Amino acid sequence: MKIFHRKLTVKPVAGTRLIDVEYLSPDPQLAAAVVNHLLEGLIEKGFQARYDATTQAASWLSAQLGDLRNKTQELQARAVKLQQESGVFAVGEVDREGRDQVYNPILEKLQLANQAEAQAQSNRILKGAINNVVKSGNAELISGLGGNAAAGGTPSGPGGSLTLIQNLRLQEASEQSQLQQLAAKFGPAYPKLAELRGNLEAVQAAIRQEVSRVARRAGNDYLVAQQTEEKTRNDFDADKREAEALNNKTIEYQMMRQEADQTRSVYDDMLRHLKESGLLAGLRSTNISIVDLAKPSDKPAKPVALLYLLGSILLGLVSGVVAALLRDVTDTRIQDLREISRELGPLPLCMLPYQKQRASLPSGASLVARSWLPALDRPHSLLVESLRSLRTSLLLSRSGEPPRSVLVTSALEGEGKSFLSWNLAILFAQQGKRVLLCDANLRHPWLHRNLQSKPAAGLSTLLTGLDQAASVTIPVHEVPGLFLIPAGPPPPYPAELLASRRMADLVKLWESQYDLVLLDAPPVLQVTDPVILSSMVDSVLLMAWHQKTPLPALEKSSRMLEEVHSAAGRKINIVVNGVKEQSISYHNREPEVAEAL
Repeated sequence: MKIFHRKLTVKPVAGTRLIDVEYLSPDPQLAAAVVNHLLEGLIEKGFQARYDATTQAASWLSAQLGDLRNKTQELQARAVKLQQESGVFAVGEVDREGRDQVYNPILEKLQLANQAEAQAQSNRILKGAINNVVKSGNAELISGLGGNAAAGGTPSGPGGSLTLIQNLRLQEASEQSQLQQLAAKFGPAYPKLAELRGNLEAVQAAIRQEVSRVARRAGNDYLVAQQTEEKTRNDFDADKREAEALNNKTIEYQMMRQEADQTRSVYDDMLRHLKESGLLAGLRSTNISIVDLAKPSDKPAKPVALLYLLGSILLGLVSGVVAALLRDVTDTRIQDLREISRELGPLPLCMLPYQKQRASLPSGASLVARSWLPALDRPHSLLVESLRSLRTSLLLSRSGEPPRSVLVTSALEGEGKSFLSWNLAILFAQQGKRVLLCDANLRHPWLHRNLQSKPAAGLSTLLTGLDQAASVTIPVHEVPGLFLIPAGPPPPYPAELLASRRMADLVKLWESQYDLVLLDAPPVLQVTDPVILSSMVDSVLLMAWHQKTPLPALEKSSRMLEEVHSAAGRKINIVVNGVKEQSISYHNREPEVAEAL
């Protein structure tokens, strides 16, 4: 059976109601016979399942119809009784949603009472406003109400009195104007002026009398309006209480009616399905039909050699691209110097080419033959020319005077910082400068290994006060002007010694005695010594190895050095070592060095 199911494939055809049945077998006749037999069995099973389902549904519907019919009749009777108690009358029409429209006289009465209350309130507000204006006694304001339709348009409004006040005001203005003209023309002794003053006083008295009459009339109107509003509000509250009393019965009636309608609808649907199931049970029908019978194939279905070949090629291409992208994403090593510029800002100060093998020194030299000092052994090589370019760039890296003290460090081990310290010190000494090379790696000193002797004193004994500076300084006879201070015996607390005040004083003393002081320090990410020493020097050379040093490590080292405060205006410069000729960075070397200069 497991073999049979593995060879059988049943899948739907997308976008249709078809299913595709396939069976793989070395015998074409057997494959076609298996598929046709399976389809015939599926159709037969569909017949039986449809018949059983129809019979079961009919039995269940018959059992439910009796109870549902009794429940429907009971709900309809309760709905009729609640309609009679709530005072709701059916009008014999239906709305847009098919529901019966009803009429409630209590609600109609409540609506009319609400309108009457709103109208009485509006009339009271208007009468109150008129009363406030009239109570002021200002004849000019009262006469202005004459043009207001709301003030004088009602049958009970003081329209005639307002018109009379307006006419008296006009007559008063005319008398005053005539009095002023005659007084100005004939003087105050003119006999007719007394007559005009008498007329003016009579008009003013009439105005005051009419204003008083209008005030009494407006007060009475406002009192009537208040009483009317109070009566309509009481009528509305009474109608509202009556409507609220019937509200619960109306809601109960609507809910009961809705439940009765739903139950009736369910009963009708079940009765219809019962009739249909009785008809379908007697029919031998199915919704499955065979569109295309299985036939023996004249060519094999598997394997498809061309498809397998194309799939293998595509899989190989996709795997190669994914592997290349994965390596590019996960590889954080420095591949292009432009990455340093994007992450850290400035371009590297210099790039040193990759050296395949180490060169030996001439025989008889005091420096051991296994040391790697191309500044002495191959002064005209490409590497030494790059070191000379670094020397020039370092002298011009500050806007003021050249740096007097330089710290050489790196992010990780094995990036060539000690190699750079030796060769850079030799190149500066070859210019006729007095150069002091100090091994500040008190944990794992290295610079003394380039000498045949192993000094027992050095920077550690100098910082502890056991020796003086002159006693631990070793002149390099092969390079006139070059002096070396080895690290000395490893102390128990090197970081505390390097962070002491004596170390800072020694750096200042050396800057006054030598043209250039080079400090070879351990890696930044391993110990805190270079971070401490960076605050005492004028410039820092941070080494990185091309295609080896992770860019995040270089970025973290640079950030740690930049966070240290320096009063001397220290500048941090990046030097990339081991750049191969095949890389893009090697061909862009000259423009980047020129820009750094």
